[in-house]
Amino acid sequence: MPSVLDLESAIRERAPLFAKAIQQAADATKGNETEFRSRAYTLIKEFSDEFELDLQPREEYTLFTGRADAVYNRLVVEYKAPGEVKQSGVRNERFIAQVKGYLESIVRRERHRPERMAGVIWDGCRFIFVMRGAERWVEEDPVPVSTSSCERFLSLLASLNLERAVQPEYLIKDFGENSPVARKVVSTLYDSLTKTEVPFVKVMFEQWSMQFGQVCDYDSASKLDLTTEAARFAVKGNSIDPFKFFFCLHTYYATFIKLLALQIAQFYLMPKLGTNLRQVASHDEAKLKAFMDKLERGGVFKDFGIANFLEGDFFKWYVEAWDTNVFEAMRQMIATLANYSLVTLDANPNVTRDILKVLYQGLVPKKLRHNLGEHYTADWLAERLVKMTVIGHLKPTDRVLDPACGSGTFLIICIRMMIEYARKMMLPESEVLDMILLNVVGFDLNPLAVITARTNYLLALADKRYDMLSNRKTEISIPVYLCDSVVTPTEGGDIFGKDRFKIKTAVGEFVLPKSIIRRDLIKRMADVLEELVEIEVDRDACIERLASELKLDCEKNAVDLGLLADLYEQLLDKKKHHINGVWARVIKNAFAPLFLRNFDYIVGNPPWVNWESLPEKYRIEEVVPLFQDKYGLFLHKGLRARHGSTKIDISALMTYVVADICLKRDGRLGFLITQSVFKTDAGKGFRKFALPDGTPLGIVHVDDMTAFQPFEGATNRTAAFVLQKGKNTEYKSTGARFTYWMWLK
Repeated sequence: MPSVLDLESAIRERAPLFAKAIQQAADATKGNETEFRSRAYTLIKEFSDEFELDLQPREEYTLFTGRADAVYNRLVVEYKAPGEVKQSGVRNERFIAQVKGYLESIVRRERHRPERMAGVIWDGCRFIFVMRGAERWVEEDPVPVSTSSCERFLSLLASLNLERAVQPEYLIKDFGENSPVARKVVSTLYDSLTKTEVPFVKVMFEQWSMQFGQVCDYDSASKLDLTTEAARFAVKGNSIDPFKFFFCLHTYYATFIKLLALQIAQFYLMPKLGTNLRQVASHDEAKLKAFMDKLERGGVFKDFGIANFLEGDFFKWYVEAWDTNVFEAMRQMIATLANYSLVTLDANPNVTRDILKVLYQGLVPKKLRHNLGEHYTADWLAERLVKMTVIGHLKPTDRVLDPACGSGTFLIICIRMMIEYARKMMLPESEVLDMILLNVVGFDLNPLAVITARTNYLLALADKRYDMLSNRKTEISIPVYLCDSVVTPTEGGDIFGKDRFKIKTAVGEFVLPKSIIRRDLIKRMADVLEELVEIEVDRDACIERLASELKLDCEKNAVDLGLLADLYEQLLDKKKHHINGVWARVIKNAFAPLFLRNFDYIVGNPPWVNWESLPEKYRIEEVVPLFQDKYGLFLHKGLRARHGSTKIDISALMTYVVADICLKRDGRLGFLITQSVFKTDAGKGFRKFALPDGTPLGIVHVDDMTAFQPFEGATNRTAAFVLQKGKNTEYKSTGARFTYWMWLK
């Protein structure tokens, strides 16, 4: 099947010849509908055969309202004898009513959306186009058969055929490894990244590398030989840089997700606005760059009422490295995605259940995913863990956190359970939406995971069985944050650092006053700083604006405002060095674990990365104080601990950190974790089951899942466990034999 761009070009070339042939057929068959119809069908078939279009023609298609002459997929064609369609008149109105009846019958029978169908009344001399708009029928005046009207007819015929269902198997075929789109985009991005001298691009890669190295098996990933895998994406050479290749692969997938999310947002939130990707694909280079720049800044999503869909994203770098090659690659991806219809998302919500997780596994080669330690949680396993963790029904008022949410599997399951409860209790849709957005939260350190989870979160809210999105009252923010659940911004320990928090980035350290570490203030501060950097105000004007927006007294809060003004000047300096655009949003996301607390439930699958596989600088400078000093999870001290003389997993530390910081007393935590923490010497510190302040963590349930091997390609021994904060762990015997807990001691 040709691409949309190839087909559109072919239609433009074919239209004059098609128009001439139709005019000749009409002249030769005046007054004879059957003969004209036969000749017209032959011309349509020649067109479809040449371009491999499966029109699925149905002749004399019997419907409730009569018998349609021909139906080509979702295009109804009603033939008339040449000369029978007039410029106006009652007969035309009768023809139009007839076609509208056919369209309505097909909509009911085949569950199409009315606006995704079209009808044409055609006598070889004139066309009448009939379509359904957002709220009413659009019945156009008759137009003569000409080059332009035939071009429109052929485009309509092709577009209604080309639209494919948004299902993983189709998306993988069109966008997965070795597909023309993947080869074109990834190879173009890799070539651009390796040759660029643009400072912004280099900094985005450095920041991404810093965060990505903390969520994958860094040691293994940095040594991979990717010659074979990269060749499937047309990236060739004997020395492929693993992290640059991963960055380009993630950029490709992230850009695809953003474009798909754009279609989803338009489909559910603003159907009357209509974002036409086919039209976008026809933009010239400058116009397409402007569109992609707006998309990457989040502006397009703000038009749909989503405030934070894109923020703190490192994958917008290609816009700064834009050239003709990037333009052609992006246009090809957009044109191919424009082939897809979102009707299946609406008609069958179950099809969309974590569709992006399945898609990612098809887009990224299995060997690469396994080498990076990426093993996604099966739906059945996630559902089981949620049900093990939750007491009774999961209600929209319950607060739930997944601190390593990945593609959002656990978030989606929790949202679905809340929606089911709300339906049974007949709770108002808008109130349920507000409660879910407040209470179902995800964190992840992988920028690609955050984009995917936000898209899946949006899909979960768009469930037509409980229509929440169309009943929203205000702009929404999706509560999935790009942040580290383990290493949170640190509070200064000396007299000079008191009441200050620091976060580290690839461009230096940012310092914020403790007084504004609140969800509403952090968001407002980030928005204001981003705005002020854009217009480049002076320091005094910055302080005045921040004081007004954050409700701070200039005299009483002079020190705090001074710190914020210092931060503003740092961001302004980044702009002057062309490395701005994301840092205010990075700051806003990084603080999420500090002000999002008191969750009833924490549930998820934390990363299974061995201590010795973490980047050395991150391990020594950031994680050692938590592992060793605060939570006492190490057996070893000093150099042996600092350089990885232990096999304990980072998931053990995440368990303790989020139970300590984010879980309320009597709240429950359910994790999938490596069984080694319950059995090996390295896990003895984990098995204290007590927080630094003495609060016990009571284990209430454990599943040994070794026999199941629930993660494809992973040989780790898996355990699912649930603990309750404030409850003591009890070791019991069954009488017949010792339970699991008797040999954990």
